[in-house]
Amino acid sequence: MSPSLWSGQFKGLQMIEAHNALGVDFACLGNHEFDFGIDAFLNVSAASKFPWLNVNAYEASTKKLLRGTQPYAIKKFNATTMGTMKIGAFGVMYDMQDTSKGMYWTDPITASKEAVKALREVEKVDMVIALTHQFLDDDNRFSQLVKGVDMEPA
Repeated sequence: MSPSLWSGQFKGLQMIEAHNALGVDFACLGNHEFDFGIDAFLNVSAASKFPWLNVNAYEASTKKLLRGTQPYAIKKFNATTMGTMKIGAFGVMYDMQDTSKGMYWTDPITASKEAVKALREVEKVDMVIALTHQFLDDDNRFSQLVKGVDMEPA
């Protein structure tokens, strides 16, 4: 969403227009989603034709996942050699409590393990994708501790 000259004027909506045109399937929260506060993110989320995935960013006032997000999404794809595949994706990000007012983050490892369990055991997906927005050391730790993830495009 930012930083750019356009982001100051459009508060991230310029990127959503591009993402919608490209046909993005889902997105993970990152640090720039909060550059202009929660309300600006809610405008971005409402304009998105794709879900924003989030398992560990909460609003302090409600103690619920950030509005405009959902823990995971499921897509079915027709794979030429394998038939239809049910793919589940979830999003997790690092703790930004120092810079984001009105929010708090839970442990990304614990939240991710819960998401993988729900996707594997409840949703019965064939593949799990973890969309992460973390530092390299955190992604390395994530890869070692969170089992059941097939792909992590960090």
